[in-house]
Amino acid sequence: MPRIILIISSKFYRASKSSVEIPGTASLIGRTISLIALIENEKNNLTNKLATIRAADPLTSLKRGFSLVYRKDGGLLKSVEEISTGEQIQVTVSDGIIFSTVNHTIGK
Repeated sequence: MPRIILIISSKFYRASKSSVEIPGTASLIGRTISLIALIENEKNNLTNKLATIRAADPLTSLKRGFSLVYRKDGGLLKSVEEISTGEQIQVTVSDGIIFSTVNHTIGK
């Protein structure tokens, strides 16, 4: 059974050391350590999930210099084959939206 060590000291007494056994202390300490480990594990899990969410967030990509280009109908533009000269597009960047008209396209 764990023992709690008490050290008693004052200017009138020399430091003395004694121990006291408290029933149920081992069980309580064991449960407390288990709860602390569980909390740390869950904290790490949440941190990992948050990193995954941030990596998948389109705004994170926009902040790195990428943009999202939409057709006038709101559909995401994925290829130059999906747009024609003269059509209007909407370009979303990290700090706003650019409205533009396509002058010409160059495919691969």
